[in-house]
Amino acid sequence: MSTAIDDLWPVEIASVTDEVPPVTILKQQASLLGQKTKNIVEAKVETTLSDIEGVLRHTLYLVAPALNFYRHPLLDVEHKVTSMYPAFFEMPRSDIKQKKFLARDEQEFKDGLKRVFADEETKKVIGALLAQSGQESPFTKKRKSPDFTKPKSPFTEKRKGPDFTKPKSTK
Repeated sequence: MSTAIDDLWPVEIASVTDEVPPVTILKQQASLLGQKTKNIVEAKVETTLSDIEGVLRHTLYLVAPALNFYRHPLLDVEHKVTSMYPAFFEMPRSDIKQKKFLARDEQEFKDGLKRVFADEETKKVIGALLAQSGQESPFTKKRKSPDFTKPKSPFTEKRKGPDFTKPKSTK
């Protein structure tokens, strides 16, 4: 004789929220950076459990495939596993004054990311990765590059002074 198991779960299990999780926003922005730099510099998001129990940590890395996949940690975002906001994020390797941000909701999170991405230090790192990968940064002003086709050397330039290739006249 089989007994039916009563389903005690509500029909609507998860409450519907319009907020986008921080990890989703980070992955979207990672994809956009790759498009902007033609994948010369990419961004990857890695999620781990924080040292604090019940907290997720998302780390956004800048990645340069041409430099043996060098990874530069740009920022860390932490929030509780059971809620998406508030989210705390910081830039561990940055020289900017405000390294830590608190985002109480999705809009504050996006505003904070916008500040981090527009920061001169962030642009400097991306520019350095692009330059070392053989590309010019879209974030720097165009400069006239030096002309390396005509090497200047003290041995190839015309010198002033006595010409020792001609024999000395004797008087």
